[in-house]
Amino acid sequence: GKEFFILKADGTSISVSGVIDLDSYKEGLIPFRAKNKLFGYMDAAGKEVIAPTFKGVGYFSNGLAWAKNTDGTVGFLDKTGKFIIEAKFLAAKEFDHVAGIARVKMDADWIYVRKNGETFIVNGATGLGDFSDGLAYAKMGEKVGFVNDKGEWAIEAKFDKVRDFQAG
Repeated sequence: GKEFFILKADGTSISVSGVIDLDSYKEGLIPFRAKNKLFGYMDAAGKEVIAPTFKGVGYFSNGLAWAKNTDGTVGFLDKTGKFIIEAKFLAAKEFDHVAGIARVKMDADWIYVRKNGETFIVNGATGLGDFSDGLAYAKMGEKVGFVNDKGEWAIEAKFDKVRDFQAG
């Protein structure tokens, strides 16, 4: 029906009221959409941890999650709901577990941000991908290679297509 539950591995369930959508559990919290159509987070017991005051939210990764304010700006929250990285971006992706870097959109361009809020670009890149396993794919013209956490080309842009790194 229109009810939501948190289902535990042992088959028990917890009814969750006041929500119109629940997402997946990750790093101890569940993103949810409240009846006011705004997003927040709850724990595995169904208890609200971060109030639903955001237009959109992402999953927690490396202790931070992106959140979009009602004014449309995006920043990164800690698990108490406090902005650790100021909401000044247009869009954002999750932090990579290895590099601790996320891709963010600033004006018309995608750039990278570290967990301390420092942003950086990759010289010569005409397109950027998300970091995965410590490397991110990047385009240079029509070719694709990989950049490291310093924004340097770790693998020359000489390929037509690539996939994200996984398990090295």
